[in-house]
Amino acid sequence: MQGLPKEYKWGRGESNNHGDNDVIEHLPEQWGVYALLIACLAPILYLSRRHIGPLILWVGEIILYIGALHLLLHGIVRVARWFHMESAMYFEDRGDPNWIVPIVGFWRPEEYHPEWLFYVQLAALCIITFLVFRSRPIKPQKPPQPRAAFSQQRTLKSRGALKR
Repeated sequence: MQGLPKEYKWGRGESNNHGDNDVIEHLPEQWGVYALLIACLAPILYLSRRHIGPLILWVGEIILYIGALHLLLHGIVRVARWFHMESAMYFEDRGDPNWIVPIVGFWRPEEYHPEWLFYVQLAALCIITFLVFRSRPIKPQKPPQPRAAFSQQRTLKSRGALKR
């Protein structure tokens, strides 16, 4: 892959003119605003950590699952593309199908080829969110209380009243 331009998009040979670097350029310019925002929100988050903590963990878990699914789908499409190009029976069929699931710009449906892959991933997002919501409720959980007999036995044992 020698001689590719700097703006080469991984998986497709066209330049990336969608402004994906706008966020990277924006953060150093506005770091003071974000620092002030974090300083103001930190006490609120600390005081409401019992309710906010499970929500942050829940959203983080969904992001991890979706990221893993996205990378898996990207890998499957790349392998299918390679297999299509290497196993074509006739020379005329060996053209590049241009199948791609983009790593960067995954929120734009026009970047997916074939386009229905975007909707497959969107449906998987809904299913994963439903399954995480169903298996891990957002409401804060109280720690289990020790049983009275067990705690009494432990108290007596620590005093030396129970001997085996």
